[in-house]
Amino acid sequence: MNEYDLNLKEIFDALWAKAFFIIIFTAIFAISSIFYALSIPNIYKSETVLAFSSSDSSLSRMSGSSLGGLASLAGVKIGAESTSDSEIVVQVMQSWGFIEEFIKKNKLELDIIAAKGWNRKENKLIYDDEIYDEKNNKWLRKSTEFIPSNPTSYELYEKFNGMYSVSKDPLNGLVSVSVEHFTPDSAKNILVTFIQDTNDFMRNRKLEQVNQNIKYLESQVEKTLVNETRKVLYSIIQEEYKNKMLAEVNFDFSFVVVQKAMTPEIKAKPKRSQIVLLMTLFAVIFSCIIVLIRFFVNKEVSNIQEK
Repeated sequence: MNEYDLNLKEIFDALWAKAFFIIIFTAIFAISSIFYALSIPNIYKSETVLAFSSSDSSLSRMSGSSLGGLASLAGVKIGAESTSDSEIVVQVMQSWGFIEEFIKKNKLELDIIAAKGWNRKENKLIYDDEIYDEKNNKWLRKSTEFIPSNPTSYELYEKFNGMYSVSKDPLNGLVSVSVEHFTPDSAKNILVTFIQDTNDFMRNRKLEQVNQNIKYLESQVEKTLVNETRKVLYSIIQEEYKNKMLAEVNFDFSFVVVQKAMTPEIKAKPKRSQIVLLMTLFAVIFSCIIVLIRFFVNKEVSNIQEK
């Protein structure tokens, strides 16, 4: 080995000589991390597990089979849906437009954008006074030519995306949905409302489709002079009215709740002990790196001076 080769004994001696610095540096970081971890508000998560309702798929099959029969018997071409309703509803739940409409319909802008904590004694949300003036009911951001003072459509979508998740199990088809928020009640209430609004949206979508089918079929009856064809059309219209009735009375149209949303009692995050441990470990490593850099720089300088 030459004089520049790594010498473990030298490294150990250098670290030992600066042990006091390493301990103080680490202690400062550890204490700071405790205060930082305590300053982070608790986040609560409410979760639910859903199964796709059989009524949704049965309506689709009935509608598709009826219109398929019409196509063969009456020469009318109506294509079946290539994408399953289960895939459609998951995409709807993740879509920008639906999420924005959900937030505005339920007036959740403040809870999603301006909330920063929870007053446990009064059981109410704490709003960031730098973002929203609660007394005057006013957003504090200065509006510009391109950005209004109130939250934009994409800001609402992006913020909500960070606090909720939806996933479908490919094996059993069950859908897991969760919402995180500063209060247990808010997390549960937002989740329950979101699921109900999704069901309402899909039910209204199906009703609109059925009404269009009925309108179209009735127009075909008026144009058709063949009695046999008219009978087929009337029977299909009757089936469509049955579909409409089932959709109107079924409030769990897309989903059946397998595991209902509960009010969480234990926080989901932050993991304060992990934060303190990681920041303390970082402080130890960083302080050792500082000591070693200074040691090798000083050693290099002394070697140059000796030459």
